[in-house]
Amino acid sequence: MDNNNKKLDLRSLRIENFQYRNENRFLNIIIKGFLFTSNIIFILFFSILFLLLTTLFPLNLSDLGINAFFVAFYLLAIFISFFILYMKCSWRIIIKKSKWLLFRYHNGIIRLNYISLSNFSSNTRNKYL
Repeated sequence: MDNNNKKLDLRSLRIENFQYRNENRFLNIIIKGFLFTSNIIFILFFSILFLLLTTLFPLNLSDLGINAFFVAFYLLAIFISFFILYMKCSWRIIIKKSKWLLFRYHNGIIRLNYISLSNFSSNTRNKYL
């Protein structure tokens, strides 16, 4: 009789642990999704800021035949195309690629990510993924 009670307790503990893990995973997805969108907003903000600065204070590139407004517009188009490419990825890919973003979320800690050559090594990739 006592053995059956132990089994029931263990089973209920397992179910509670599973529910907690699922809630935690859902929270992680929300936080990583928020951080992903904040990174995109960060990129778009600086590209628009660059666009405004080049229109308000145009660079003297007329000797080269380059208009600074078109350079800024071209950079903005590149950022928007990267944004569209990223949004076409699945959530799983976005979460796995979150270490390449400016901010990242790992083990409940939001950190400022730095992109360096060490991120390309397999040791770092295995450590964080």
